[in-house]
Amino acid sequence: MPRRSFLFWGWHPRHTEEIEPGVYSPVIARVTFCTPRCTNQPTSRHRDDGLHLENTYIAAAVRCAPPENKPLPKEILNCRDYLRRELAVLRPKVILALGKIAWDAYLEILKQEGRIASRAAFPFAHGAEVTIADDLPRLFGVFHPSQQNTQTGRLTEAMYATVFGRIQAVLNEM
Repeated sequence: MPRRSFLFWGWHPRHTEEIEPGVYSPVIARVTFCTPRCTNQPTSRHRDDGLHLENTYIAAAVRCAPPENKPLPKEILNCRDYLRRELAVLRPKVILALGKIAWDAYLEILKQEGRIASRAAFPFAHGAEVTIADDLPRLFGVFHPSQQNTQTGRLTEAMYATVFGRIQAVLNEM
């Protein structure tokens, strides 16, 4: 499989997959349409309208919607091997962690593999950008695009656009 350019790393399927057949989460609409390198068209209206991701993959640190949307450490641990295998197959150039849970899940994999000593050296922040090693994907972090963040103004489209602009520049350099 060719190396994917871009990996969105969310934290559970409700935010990273179809809500029901043909109805995509508003999060996907907000995130994937922010950059033309992610999709073949700017909008999606229904399941069969031809939308597909280009050089992009969507993964989830937790594969179920936990009670009160607060995953327990055990739930995150249960899904870690799936993520490890996805990373091995996809070999992304860039990872965008959608929120601190996704950020920490990726760094924990690197810690378990002995690639980093501690997650503490890589604090999460909206707009964070980290190059850990030349053979690893560049890691970007953004606040999770939940309704709690988007409807309160904590996260705006302009904030996402800034990060996506930086990601686009990095991908263009590779």
